[in-house]
Amino acid sequence: MNVEKIYLLQDKILQVLGKLNIPFVFSGSTPLSRAFFNHRNSFDLQFFSEKGELDYNFLNKILKELESDFDINSKNETKKYTFPQPVDTYRAKVFDKEDTKKENPVEIEFLQDLFNGKFNTVNLDFGIKLEELEGIYFRKLIDFFNNPKGVGTVLDILVMDEEYPLEDFFKEFQGIIEEKGFKIEQNQLYGKIKIFKEELEKDIIKIDKELKFLGSVIDVHHLRKWINSKTA
Repeated sequence: MNVEKIYLLQDKILQVLGKLNIPFVFSGSTPLSRAFFNHRNSFDLQFFSEKGELDYNFLNKILKELESDFDINSKNETKKYTFPQPVDTYRAKVFDKEDTKKENPVEIEFLQDLFNGKFNTVNLDFGIKLEELEGIYFRKLIDFFNNPKGVGTVLDILVMDEEYPLEDFFKEFQGIIEEKGFKIEQNQLYGKIKIFKEELEKDIIKIDKELKFLGSVIDVHHLRKWINSKTA
């Protein structure tokens, strides 16, 4: 994959979506890296519904609009997450029309949002609403609880921890979760961190390769030191 081409494609997609005035908030790993920390590569675009639920008829219209500028395949309706509960998700892979070998895709995800309206946003120049850091931190913790072995997610949490200590933010996270009638305890957070630590200790070479694939500015030794500090 060519990161420069993927980022150019991401920008083109965002510009088109901005003109469509979509009722979604841009969040997740890609804005975290590209707008805030520049700590790793991220290849997908993730949008959370401002209305909470997904309107699949509307989403199909959005994809139709995108098809005039891009090649799109692998469209599917699915569920994502088990914690705090599964959410409706609509995915598609988008390619530049000049990418005849289909080597540099951008996956777009539109998600039902159980927490719509909870976090502040800023308006980007091309018409997209970007979730501020608190909201992205929250989303990444949801990702982590659902997949504690994800190297990219752990990197994301590491860089945010250096800005806003994880232990402090978890209290805010816990409060938001409980407002919606769900339960989460701090020992569950440390349990998830220990799962990643076991994965790291089992195959540090594999993790190191993943860090390099992601273009991470954080090396495996820094990552290991951080994980150890959270499980001491």
